[in-house]
Amino acid sequence: RSGWATAYTRHGSGYLAAWPQYNETANKSVIYTSRYNGGAWQGAVELASSTNALIEPRLASNGTGYAASWVESVGAMHKLNARLYTGGAWGAARTFADVSGYHTRARLASSGGNYLLVWNVTGGASPAYHSAGSGTAWSAPAAANLGTIQDFAASSSGYAAVYRCSPLSPTEQSLCAKAYTGGAWGAELALETDGPVPATIESDPARLRREDRAPREDRPAREDRPPR
Repeated sequence: RSGWATAYTRHGSGYLAAWPQYNETANKSVIYTSRYNGGAWQGAVELASSTNALIEPRLASNGTGYAASWVESVGAMHKLNARLYTGGAWGAARTFADVSGYHTRARLASSGGNYLLVWNVTGGASPAYHSAGSGTAWSAPAAANLGTIQDFAASSSGYAAVYRCSPLSPTEQSLCAKAYTGGAWGAELALETDGPVPATIESDPARLRREDRAPREDRPAREDRPPR
């Protein structure tokens, strides 16, 4: 029985798909991958299996190989795991159990050589962490001062993350971005709206009412208003 969350990526000569599936016979949760190579899809390969739930697969490619991450639900906690595919084989799984807290919203990308994995942590020492994947190993996780991650992407020169930031209000900016280059996160950039966002909207969606405008009964009737 397959799960809903699937992942998909490609490089210059092939594709990779990943999906979670529950094996009722073995009574365990499995994440499978399948590569499209030589004009055909290859047989499913087991990426991870556990009696705990395995969810949220993520994939990325550096052009010659692949990286994958997934979350294992361990009791009331979620723990992130990752593997690297190089030289035609998957390397050993890296479990980021050394980061305490609830792992969520993982994102994975490649700048063309290495990989960068970022994720949020609830109840941890930092709101987010990152780890770099290179060759067959992942670096020790490092704290990243990011809010709730919304998106993550890479270019040939580095990475960028978009995340929720304070203040979180309908009338103010609530998204920020940071670039990761040279092994470090840069300054925070606030992604603001073009002008203030109205706090309320009238029943006529074409007319926006700010709170500091007079109530309707104190304003002249439409036919008495001066032309625009």
